[in-house]
Amino acid sequence: MDEQIWMLESMTWQANSADATGVNAETKWRNKNRVLFDEINADQDSLIYNLYPSIAGARQTAINYRQRLNHARIALRVDRHYQATAKVPKSLRMI
Repeated sequence: MDEQIWMLESMTWQANSADATGVNAETKWRNKNRVLFDEINADQDSLIYNLYPSIAGARQTAINYRQRLNHARIALRVDRHYQATAKVPKSLRMI
């Protein structure tokens, strides 16, 4: 039961942190994961020891997909602006 509670708390923290971006968020993420992996590696007979590493990369995958979506949205806005004005916007604030 303790492992299940620990896993739920860890995954909740990760889910809440997945949307954070920037250098500070990345540093906090690395530090927290270092602590988590130290706790996981302390008991190599636990289920978490085998399960956790396979899901630890989920945040970076989510950030990558979100970034691609943001780039696509910007590209569409630029294209719509160009179609309407026949000019490329000088700033993204224009769109």
